Amino acid sequence: MDVLYFYWFSWIWWVLLTFFMEKTKERTYLSALILLLLIFSTTFISFEIWEVNVAYLVLFTSSFIPYKNQTNYMISWIYTLIIALFYGGFYLFALYDPVWIVGDYLWLLSACMFLITCVVVAPHRARQWHFINGACVGEALLSIVLGKIGIKPEVGNEAFLSLIAAVTLALFLWESMKKTFYYISFVRLKERPSSFFKKG
Repeated sequence: MDVLYFYWFSWIWWVLLTFFMEKTKERTYLSALILLLLIFSTTFISFEIWEVNVAYLVLFTSSFIPYKNQTNYMISWIYTLIIALFYGGFYLFALYDPVWIVGDYLWLLSACMFLITCVVVAPHRARQWHFINGACVGEALLSIVLGKIGIKPEVGNEAFLSLIAAVTLALFLWESMKKTFYYISFVRLKERPSSFFKKG
């Protein structure tokens, strides 16, 4: 996956939020967040052996905000840790045994992260921010492991941001398709009895 996909997917996200979402505080917050990510996507801060992207810090911090509305923190943290461990495990598996990775690594990881998020996280409205939070935690844990073995990681680089943008957009489109399917099914079920009685 080319790192330019981050910019493409981010602008698609911004257009969807700005022109198709209702005017709420959530829309304003998400639109501002996307613009901040675009602004700081190439800015890095050095911490000893780590190079940390400022956009990653913004995303990581903002991914904890929805936790204040959660009633069951334990379940939310379980979702986050499962996604984080899967993310880090997949990367280490690709690092130590790359012969099993067929095709582009980031596209394959994006597809796997999409599937694991849909399977693990039950409430569909919480899937996107659970995925973002889990991926950010996984990136932090992975950078610690790589630092221990002598690799200088770039935490939250543009490839990571491309992964975030691709999977969140895929989750949004998936939920939109499901809602459209349910709506069409509901309309058809509602129309069938009336058309049946009209014929009679």
